[in-house]
Amino acid sequence: MTDREHELYESLRDYVFLTNRAKEIRSRLANRTYKVTASFSPTGGISSNGFSSKVESAAIREIQLLDELSAIEQAERILLTALEEAPLTDTEKGLAHCMMAGQTLSSYARTRGLYISHVYKIRDKMLKKMANCTRNDAK
Repeated sequence: MTDREHELYESLRDYVFLTNRAKEIRSRLANRTYKVTASFSPTGGISSNGFSSKVESAAIREIQLLDELSAIEQAERILLTALEEAPLTDTEKGLAHCMMAGQTLSSYARTRGLYISHVYKIRDKMLKKMANCTRNDAK
């Protein structure tokens, strides 16, 4: 399996997790606030690493969340484009949608009455077609 095929496989397998994580990040960003209030504590604003700003820490965390959301959205966009544009058979499309729903390859084989080795071959052909489609888009 090539690196591109492996990336697509990971995106298919983790699709439910990634979409849920994207929703969580969007929710956190929408509800993100920072209150600037006077604070009186014996520790002040100095830590072992030097001065620390709560506002700066909040801004850095927001930038990290935005970067993570951008990476998730890009992976999702590549996956969905490959699914739409690759010349997949109905069986390959069915396997892709089952994987995106969180179903394992062995459970897919069991429900369809197929040998697991046949499902692996279907998966490999599907990933090869999708990787070729994304390679053509990159050029």
